[in-house]
Amino acid sequence: MASKITKRVILILLFTHLISCNVIGEKLEEVPLQKGMINSSTDMDLKQGDVITIWSKAEMKYTEGKESDFEIKYHIEKDGETLDFGKFAILDDIYLTHTISSSKNKDESYNSNSDEADEEGRVYYYTWSFERESYIFTAPDNGKYTFDFKLYEIKDDFPSDNIAIVLRKK
Repeated sequence: MASKITKRVILILLFTHLISCNVIGEKLEEVPLQKGMINSSTDMDLKQGDVITIWSKAEMKYTEGKESDFEIKYHIEKDGETLDFGKFAILDDIYLTHTISSSKNKDESYNSNSDEADEEGRVYYYTWSFERESYIFTAPDNGKYTFDFKLYEIKDDFPSDNIAIVLRKK
């Protein structure tokens, strides 16, 4: 009898632990991005081995077959020393592993005389909001870290004014 009770208690504790786990990590900070500007998260206190996931958060206009092309450059430093830098495209599936909070609403349109327009001269688009895991950084040492981000476009049409970086600690 005691064995069954012990097994039940262990199962309940295990189940409770699994439910309480935050698989995407603890949200540390959200950094709004503006096109062409460097936006930063400074003095982030990290321990050696801390894993920081960089998530791209966007609300954008999206037309089927016409993807916008933009990237985010990142620069990570500790005590003025560059530790990591590069860039990622948040719509490029090669670099992405997870997408959360995704929703699309095809309820908007605008007048146009382009080839994309229907017979009534309307072009329909989605309002798409989502968060995507874009990069993972592991702190090599204890200390205060700075994360810099710059949003830039590759084409002239920019899909959104509402793009941010969300830093999470796994």
